[in-house]
Amino acid sequence: MNQREFADIVLNDARAYAAGMGYQFGPGADTFVESQLLQAGRETENAPPAEQQRKLDEARRAARILINSMIAQIDQIAGYRAMNPGKIGEETRDAALSSGICPLWPFC
Repeated sequence: MNQREFADIVLNDARAYAAGMGYQFGPGADTFVESQLLQAGRETENAPPAEQQRKLDEARRAARILINSMIAQIDQIAGYRAMNPGKIGEETRDAALSSGICPLWPFC
């Protein structure tokens, strides 16, 4: 599996997971997640198929942890919910990554 395939599989899963919870990534957060997943795909594209699948599963779990943490941060940021209805963006991403979830490959 090449880096683009890896990133697309996890990113589509992450977007669907967020949408199922009533949210979508803002453009900055979406770009960040995609970028991190492309890097992860580069790191794993020459690995044996079983290792690629293990890393793919790990990235999917990590994306869901990140999304849950981003959603949890919404009400911790003054005015965020009102200004960004239905969005999880850069502010919630930054707050999530600073909340103690790291290290969380491939996001931090």
